[in-house]
Amino acid sequence: MTHSLGDYADAIAMNVAAAEQNDIAARIWQHDATLWKTEPEHIAEISQRLGWLTVTQTMRAHLAELRAFADEIRHARFQAIVLCGMGGSSLCVEVLRDVIGIARERPPLYILDSTEPTTIHALVRKINPKKTLFIIASKSGSTIETLSHYKFFAARAPAQNFIAITDAGSGLHKLAREQNFRRVFENPSDIGGRFSALSFFGLVPAALMGIDLARLLDRADEMARVCGADVPAEENAGEWLGVALATLAQHGRDKVTFVAPRELAAFGAWAEQLIAESTGKEGKGIVPIDGEPLGKPHVYGTDRVLVELQLARNARAHRTLTALAKIGHPILRMHLRDVYDIGAEFFRWEFATAVACALLGVNAFDQPNVEEAKVNARAFLTADRRPPTSRFGRGEISRCMRRGWLRGICARRCARSLRSRNPATISR
Repeated sequence: MTHSLGDYADAIAMNVAAAEQNDIAARIWQHDATLWKTEPEHIAEISQRLGWLTVTQTMRAHLAELRAFADEIRHARFQAIVLCGMGGSSLCVEVLRDVIGIARERPPLYILDSTEPTTIHALVRKINPKKTLFIIASKSGSTIETLSHYKFFAARAPAQNFIAITDAGSGLHKLAREQNFRRVFENPSDIGGRFSALSFFGLVPAALMGIDLARLLDRADEMARVCGADVPAEENAGEWLGVALATLAQHGRDKVTFVAPRELAAFGAWAEQLIAESTGKEGKGIVPIDGEPLGKPHVYGTDRVLVELQLARNARAHRTLTALAKIGHPILRMHLRDVYDIGAEFFRWEFATAVACALLGVNAFDQPNVEEAKVNARAFLTADRRPPTSRFGRGEISRCMRRGWLRGICARRCARSLRSRNPATISR
């Protein structure tokens, strides 16, 4: 990784030295929950969320099993694979599919992370459910969207077309056993969803896509060693990045903007969830920005940090980022040797996020607003609600559509949405 830090170099260097003095990396590897919070309820939760640090060792013991399962599915001649999952259960798979790709003679893999009817029906038109393998993925086993996906496809495909990835004892685990799923993969329970890329949630679909799992884990282990407890903070890839992100956020540079070529673009969405859900609480947080076209220097405010991911040098991006560095914007550049280095980046950003949260004083491993949203969604779905009434009958609505009134409303909403993605708008 290379970087241009401008006026923030001294502040970052001071905090890196403080991190070294306080043994931040060593305490993470020692599972010291007090690094984030000292309240008993937080300590209890954090202590059960650090399995991602050594998950590659756990997964290596299952490599032969995963390869055998992938061969079984290949010989079963499924025509497609559909992963049903939300957030951390699907974003890492999207990265692996789009960055490393699907091997020859393997079926296409589709990701369903929406309950929007048009999306689901578009997928149904692409597949034959009776010849499709469905991966139902949910750590908690109670994700409403994912269970809704299962119920929809269970009416269209036999039980042997389904496998589950979940925690042991979850509702999904019990359902899979009762319904005679083809297979259930019990994920280590001490790994949260957004930190699960290198667990069964990522590796089961990866095996089915024909990805070299050992090579992927090798790259992750290389990064884990560079993030080791005995590596000085200024040389520790994950610790240094975490300190830099937290320091910049504390100085107002709290919008981490990912710049990546098309072949690496999916990584930004995965990192977005990891960073936002981990840091965004208690009135604090780092705001990740993914998928925004790289703009000219004048459109960016003083709240940006730009992170470039690259496989090969992109001349246009290099020129723009160099110009941004010259006017004081912090730039962090990460060069991947090949697509399998994405395994290293999974670990680097997980470790960096944990470090950043420690410096910001928030619990990296809880998600109070996510849980609140789930509770509200369940309450809404189970409430006794009457159908909404309207003063418009079907005839009036039809006439409005013909006259363009409703289309005009939709167009204005779309315009506002597009304006909201303007870099200058986001920075204000």
